[in-house]
Amino acid sequence: MPKPTAAPAATTQSSTALSTRQQLADGIYLGLPADDYHADDALGSSNLRDLLKGANLFWHKSRMNPKRRKEKKTDAKIVGNATHRLLLDGKEWFDAEYVRGPYGPDDDHLSGPEKGALTKAAKKGLMEGQELLTQEDYDFVVGCKDVLDSDPKLRGCLDNGLSEVSIFWTRVDGVRCKARHDKLKVRGIGDIKTIANERERPLDEACYLDFSTYRYDIPAAHYSEGRRQMAHLLAAGKVFVGAEPMTKDDKDADKILSFLAQCVAVKNFGFQLVFIPKKGAPDAWSTVLSPGHPVLDSAARDIETAIEIYKDAAKRYGTDGKRWLPDHEIEELDVNRLPFNFGRLPARAR
Repeated sequence: MPKPTAAPAATTQSSTALSTRQQLADGIYLGLPADDYHADDALGSSNLRDLLKGANLFWHKSRMNPKRRKEKKTDAKIVGNATHRLLLDGKEWFDAEYVRGPYGPDDDHLSGPEKGALTKAAKKGLMEGQELLTQEDYDFVVGCKDVLDSDPKLRGCLDNGLSEVSIFWTRVDGVRCKARHDKLKVRGIGDIKTIANERERPLDEACYLDFSTYRYDIPAAHYSEGRRQMAHLLAAGKVFVGAEPMTKDDKDADKILSFLAQCVAVKNFGFQLVFIPKKGAPDAWSTVLSPGHPVLDSAARDIETAIEIYKDAAKRYGTDGKRWLPDHEIEELDVNRLPFNFGRLPARAR
């Protein structure tokens, strides 16, 4: 499909996509397709969160599970991807990939068959790689971008830098890890999270609940570690465009390498979360984790616990498809873990 002529450096698509599942070399990857990133079995932040819930859950979701379900391309995921594209790369790139639907929620005069015909015609007119969004979803995503651009406290928080930078590295214990930065900036990392907020709580309150529920401290600490790994990867010349090694002939190669050098020179950097609702009134809320934040320290400890769970299960069960068992202990029921007063009320007098 045609692309805008002035493409952000990190969103340049590789001429060679990974056609089969394979292990990517350690390095810094610019413009790596999301499917290629997820196809690599290095441990990402979602994997680490699954491991903390149990090795069996991690195995169930992993490619080691021969009956693992293929992820479906849902409307929610399409809208989420559209939000990332617009907020990270701007309107020009967004409009190259997403098309506004042919009718809106107020077009009540149209019958079901008429709406179906309009949708069919609109989809037929799409170019390769384009997605059709409903007018409501399209306008909502654009509205969230307007909020970011209009609010002086949020304006520019996801601008500049490089978008969707993937980092693969191998720990000293041999465990391979990966991280994908939504926005890599000289003095920090920007990360977009979408939030349902179905009960319409004040957005900051809903975001705090989501932060703890979905353990967003784990990606904050894991992505930060990935950024720290960039120093030795850059020094070793392990920079890739798509899945191919970067060369001096690649567009903006000198500029990109200079930017990466600026990033690795900054040892103390922040991590900024930008929460965007999935529907309702366009909105945005952000928070920052600065170096030394206690949440990052506790998350780093939990990451080590998750990796130990991974290593123990891999040693015990292997990685060739054999099921990883839950390995729960069978113990006497602990009344102290039950709800207050459950099983602890005095017996009634006869």
